[in-house]
Amino acid sequence: MNESLIQEIRSKADIVEVIQHYVPLIKKGKNYVAVCPFHDDHDPSMSISQDKQIFKCFVCGAGGNVFNFVKDFEKIQFNDAVVKVANYIGYTLDEKYIINQTKIDPKQQALFNVLNEYVKYTRYILNTEDALDAKKYLHNRGLDDSIIQKFEIGYNLNNDQSTKFLLVKGFDLESCVKTNITRINEFGSKDVFNQRIVFPIHNPQGQVVAFTARTMNPNESSKYINSTETPLYTKGNLLYNYHRAIKNIKQQKEIIIVE
Repeated sequence: MNESLIQEIRSKADIVEVIQHYVPLIKKGKNYVAVCPFHDDHDPSMSISQDKQIFKCFVCGAGGNVFNFVKDFEKIQFNDAVVKVANYIGYTLDEKYIINQTKIDPKQQALFNVLNEYVKYTRYILNTEDALDAKKYLHNRGLDDSIIQKFEIGYNLNNDQSTKFLLVKGFDLESCVKTNITRINEFGSKDVFNQRIVFPIHNPQGQVVAFTARTMNPNESSKYINSTETPLYTKGNLLYNYHRAIKNIKQQKEIIIVE
């Protein structure tokens, strides 16, 4: 993999967005801080600079760019880390670079891109005045901002705003329907998760493939609704949060499954 390609991917990747797939981040001034995953840390000792696109632990000395973090966290080769970051940001690589990775069909990659944009949008909405009730609900249920950020929780407004947003961003309606973000009825296109708190579901590679969404309305008959199966998602093949737990599973040699 040549240096110019590596630098192009790095320039398009936000280190904050990538690292928060792995550990909760807390905003502190211009930077973010986190409990360092590379040593036995209890107080946040790792700093992440969004301006410089680097991370640094001031206790154990771990540091570097976005590729270094993914490489060290997942204990993989550098080029594999570059491919992983490219997948996170929806960057399509030539097949010759994807040797040890599962090759992604361009049509599937287009669906991943829709899902990633939807997650970004719903996460943004959750931090606006339009979603104050949803944020308060989550806080009252014991989910603080670091947990909300780590698990990429968002909010889908009413009135089919998410579908409208995705279409404006240039995504086609067919992809929105295939990912089960949108459904079609006699009245036109509708958001599947209208007025619900949205929890992304990831595959083992850390890519968003589906959602479960909770209503705050006590009169709603369905407390939760889930994505139907799609070209990217088969319910029986996934464990929620497995992509985050895999490192500890390997270390502890056990897995704890809860309802």
